[in-house]
Amino acid sequence: MWMGRPTPFFTYPQLVTAEYRKIHSTHPKITYVHPIEMVKNWKSYQEQFDFIVSYSSIEHSGLGRFGDPLDPKGDLREMQKIQCLLKRGGLLFLGLPCGADALVFNAHRLYGRLRLPMMFQGFKFLNMFVGNAAGPVQVTDEMFNEPKEEMQPTFVLQRE
Repeated sequence: MWMGRPTPFFTYPQLVTAEYRKIHSTHPKITYVHPIEMVKNWKSYQEQFDFIVSYSSIEHSGLGRFGDPLDPKGDLREMQKIQCLLKRGGLLFLGLPCGADALVFNAHRLYGRLRLPMMFQGFKFLNMFVGNAAGPVQVTDEMFNEPKEEMQPTFVLQRE
């Protein structure tokens, strides 16, 4: 969940990948941890990360699809966990499907005018990137008017 594509980040001394499926890597800078183990040992990870990458992950939290317990606030709780893991001023690169707010049970959520601000609580919005755009794009009202599952921007947020 945290580090999906580590290649541009190899200037960092260590990358930690938290994922439900075990990842096998022989690279000395990549460490794997199961999310349950990360939660059990959360104090050793508290405020340890300069950045976190999460893409196509949190919108499934709490819906039971992957064996997790049902929790209507599962996605919001994951955001709180990420806050605990990030250093102050650390960056979160967050990919979420956007459109009109919706729950497609038990697959995923769509984030719009209602739930997206809840997800960003405790973070400062910096930028949004969509598809093949050459740079950041503006957030517009139109992106929240109807369900658009194919629109999954990456938000750049900074922990306050």
